[in-house]
Amino acid sequence: RARLGIAPDALVIGSFGHMNPYKRLDTALRAFRALRQTRRDALYVLVGSVSPNYDIKQTIALLGLSDSAHVVGYADRQRFEDYVAATDICINLRYPSAGETSASVLRLMGAGLPVLVSRTATFEELPDGACIKVDADENEKELLVGYLRLLAARPDLRRRIGASARRYVATEHTLERAANAYLQALRAIYPAL
Repeated sequence: RARLGIAPDALVIGSFGHMNPYKRLDTALRAFRALRQTRRDALYVLVGSVSPNYDIKQTIALLGLSDSAHVVGYADRQRFEDYVAATDICINLRYPSAGETSASVLRLMGAGLPVLVSRTATFEELPDGACIKVDADENEKELLVGYLRLLAARPDLRRRIGASARRYVATEHTLERAANAYLQALRAIYPAL
C-alpha cells in the first residue's frame, strides 16, 4: 500500500481485468457510492485496460466519486500484483457472458481474496463458499451494497472466503488438472488417443 500511495487502514475494493460495459462497473460504482455513506475510508481501484468505447471515468465523475474511485488502467505484472495485495474485496461481475472463464477471477481467488461475481455462466461452476455470487437482475445493486457492507464489517469473513477461494484454485486449477481435462475431452472425440 505504501508503494501505491494507499492508506494502510483504507478499505480497498478492486476490479481487475479489461473494462467494458459487460463488467457491470456502473452498477458496482453505484453500490460503492452507497458503501461510502458509512465507510468514508473506502477506495475503489479499477485495474486493467479500458475499452475505447467505454468512458468509465465519466461515470465515476457523474457519480461524484472522483476522490475515491481511481482508474489505474493497464498495469504491468508487478503493479498488478501490488494492487491485488493491497485489495480487501474484489468485484468481478460479468453479464451478459459469452461463457468464457475469467483469468482475473482465478488470479484473485488464488491470491486468497473474497470475490463478488455474477451468478451466471461459468461463474455458476465456482463453489459457493469460495466466492459470493450476485444475481444479475433488478436487485443486483442492492445485493452488492449488502455484500459490500457485510464484508467491510467482517474481516474474519473476508479471510474465511479468501482461504476457501485459495484452496479451490490450488486444487482445481493446476496445470496438471487442465492438461488432463483437455486430454479427456480429446479422448471423447478421438478415442484412439
